[in-house]
Amino acid sequence: MNTDALVAALQTHNQDRDPQLLRRKYRKMAQSAFLFLRGADHLFYDALPDQPLFRDAPLAWSCGDLHVENFGSYKGDNRQVYFDINDFDEGALAPASWDLARLLASIDGDKALPLLPGQLELLTGFLPRFAPQQDNPGFYTMLHAGRRIAGTGSLGLMRFVVLVEGKGSPDGNYLLDIKECKPSALAPRLAAWNIGQPAWPDQASRVVAVQRRMQAVDHAFLHAIPLDGKSCVLRGLQPSEDRVALDAWGKKLSRLQEVIATMGRNLAWDQLRAAGRSGAAGADELIAHGHDDGWRQPMLAAATAMTALTQSQWQASKAWLASA
Repeated sequence: MNTDALVAALQTHNQDRDPQLLRRKYRKMAQSAFLFLRGADHLFYDALPDQPLFRDAPLAWSCGDLHVENFGSYKGDNRQVYFDINDFDEGALAPASWDLARLLASIDGDKALPLLPGQLELLTGFLPRFAPQQDNPGFYTMLHAGRRIAGTGSLGLMRFVVLVEGKGSPDGNYLLDIKECKPSALAPRLAAWNIGQPAWPDQASRVVAVQRRMQAVDHAFLHAIPLDGKSCVLRGLQPSEDRVALDAWGKKLSRLQEVIATMGRNLAWDQLRAAGRSGAAGADELIAHGHDDGWRQPMLAAATAMTALTQSQWQASKAWLASA
């Protein structure tokens, strides 16, 4: 894919996003091949090799955007802290090998802005309708809100951080994250390979369902909600929600190997946890696939090739991204 085709693909995928935040996303993607990988998941799946490793692996519920920084700690609805995959915006039913390939290829400061005109009214109109449907309506009394700037792939989508009454002021307040959902970046390739998906009522319902199927414990306050005609996910935002930062591995290979092995085990457990649900392969089939040594070397070779491709795409487009 030449530079013009890359730019066209990036523009098509990112249309209808907030222009200010989209420029921020593009500048962030220009900084490194890893950030480019995070922001261009659609290009990754468009280029996934058409070979049995990726076409014929057992179907499993998948994160869809698995990379080393999409693992981290989060607080569950039981108020305990867990380490797991924690981003499911691209979640879909896909061959079990897809998430692993993206994770392997990824090995090598959130901020808030003032609300735009009309957004305060949007939130103050929504929460009074949402709160009565919950066990403790007063919990969701809004105190303050701002636009949330976080991540890479989701930059430019509608996103808010909302301070609510929670268990009472001044020390019992809670932060909520509200994020717009778009169709999964996996959808075009899955459709081309005739891998069917459930008929979700909306995109947020897809994200919430995949997250609940794969995580050991539900994320706190996790809901699919409609907001301003858009499909959004509402969830708790906590200081305990830390992500893995590979720049802390200290260049010690043994430490990196231990981290990646833990991530691989997390992925396997999450896929097993969702086994047999809505078209996914059963646990026995997934376990047999895991015990099969035949796909391991081809997987490493494919991940290495995808890493090189991501590097070349980044090199070809970074000047445009930096100036877009």
